[in-house]
Amino acid sequence: MQIETKLALVLTVDCRTDSDWLAQTEAAMDTAGCAIVTGVVDDAMLARTREAMYGVQRKIIDEVGTDRLEKAGEIGVLRLMLRFDDFFFEYLELEPLVAFVDATLADTAIVHLQNGLILPSAPAKDVFQHRFHQDFSRAC
Repeated sequence: MQIETKLALVLTVDCRTDSDWLAQTEAAMDTAGCAIVTGVVDDAMLARTREAMYGVQRKIIDEVGTDRLEKAGEIGVLRLMLRFDDFFFEYLELEPLVAFVDATLADTAIVHLQNGLILPSAPAKDVFQHRFHQDFSRAC
């Protein structure tokens, strides 16, 4: 399946049902620079993730404070989730994710960061973290 965007076609592949999902994803990364891989996280893990993210958000607010987060434009941005909840280590064990990293980077790759976003339901100010973006295009 492919999703048409204004810029290009984006490959969508299911790692549970498409036996060649990894090869298709690698090819899409080479040509389009992105792909959507579904089936990586099951419904139970997704529900646990939602609950854990809201828990992390509460802990960050307790530690940092709403005023400081607002001044920094970080409301809804969850940094250092692993520090606040060990559950997020399970994401590093997801077989499709590990397979993709091993195939496209290296089998010795390490996680640089893991952030979460809980976007506000009301229109937010023009805060960079509230928009879809690529981290590395700004740094490289």
